[in-house]
Amino acid sequence: MKKRAMFLAFSAMFILGACSKGNAPKGDATSGEENSAVSMAAENSGTAISDSSLESSTENTEEKETSQSENTVEASSYSGFKKAYIDLLNEEARKNAPNITEDNSRSINGYRIYDIDKDGTPELWVEYGSCEADFHASLYKYEGEEAKLISEEIPMGHSNILAIPDENGFLLHWSHMGGEQFTKQTLENGELVSELLYEGSTIDEDPQTGEQNVAFKSPQEICSGSYGLSSFCYDNTYPIEIYEAISSDPVTADTKNYTYPDNNPNFFTDIIDNDTNVNAVALDKYMKTPGKVTFSKLLSDGTIYEYAKAPMEVKDITYADLNGDSVYECIFYIIDSEGSRHRAIMSAQEDEVYVYLGFCPYEDSITEDGFFVINPEYSSDEDSLFRILYDKEKCFTYYVSPKFRK
Repeated sequence: MKKRAMFLAFSAMFILGACSKGNAPKGDATSGEENSAVSMAAENSGTAISDSSLESSTENTEEKETSQSENTVEASSYSGFKKAYIDLLNEEARKNAPNITEDNSRSINGYRIYDIDKDGTPELWVEYGSCEADFHASLYKYEGEEAKLISEEIPMGHSNILAIPDENGFLLHWSHMGGEQFTKQTLENGELVSELLYEGSTIDEDPQTGEQNVAFKSPQEICSGSYGLSSFCYDNTYPIEIYEAISSDPVTADTKNYTYPDNNPNFFTDIIDNDTNVNAVALDKYMKTPGKVTFSKLLSDGTIYEYAKAPMEVKDITYADLNGDSVYECIFYIIDSEGSRHRAIMSAQEDEVYVYLGFCPYEDSITEDGFFVINPEYSSDEDSLFRILYDKEKCFTYYVSPKFRK
């Protein structure tokens, strides 16, 4: 259980920091786009906030305003809650992006989207802060064609937000220094109503060593079926754009008769062996986006990650259908000279091959239909599951309900 506590702390950090750049798959040349529900959700996709307009603190104000104006036009191609929430994130990023805002506690760092009251329209948390001491979130709902503020100061330090399926509400889980608290938050007449479900601390002492271990409760013990809600980077609005795909049952193939791109079992290994060009994209903020390079370039000093040093090896190649089109993606791990392990996902899309780079993978296994599984020893009494969706240069990671574990 001590390991689990350490994992939860790391997991929260990872989710908040996982600045993915994208989306869900449109399928590759052999699959047929009609087979992927995620592709259908992605048909109206656009681009939200540009990295360059947000990350550089040296750009002048005029350039920033021009960039933001262009993004607003792109966001206007959406309607309903999607337009309202994308516009809100654009505006908050314009005012409060890191290295732009003078108040670090107001620095925007992410968002979450979830239908709290199960009325068919999701709510939006916009997350701010620079450290555990000042992390907080503002909660919005869609009303009257705009994002309306529900609550401005939801504490997020040492906290996580969890989904409660099939009923009004979400769980706010705080844990720190051996204590923890589970609070159920529901939406009643447009306002948050809070109910304390559990507060306490469970400490057991090893009779031989005298070492004290804190045993945190599993969210499943407090609310059956609950699971963590992923936090997405503020400059990646694709999860909003394909909200229908990530809010319903995960997309999996109707058949278990999987194939390889071009019906060639050696499709991916040939790319590695023949040093073919690939398009490499960062799945989170810790990794680099090398762009179009030869495969061998990924194994050179500092290409995928600043501190990744050669010699590097490709290990543990496996295959799974991540986007439900019955065509395999290739998952493998790059081991650098220090023994650090980084995940890579290779996907054939149209006439290109993309590689999505992830930092410090924490899955224990991957199912053939695309679920990444975290052992319950490090998460909860149930296996924790997450999926990875992508579309060319865009990609993101999100958690799904444990009920989907086969």
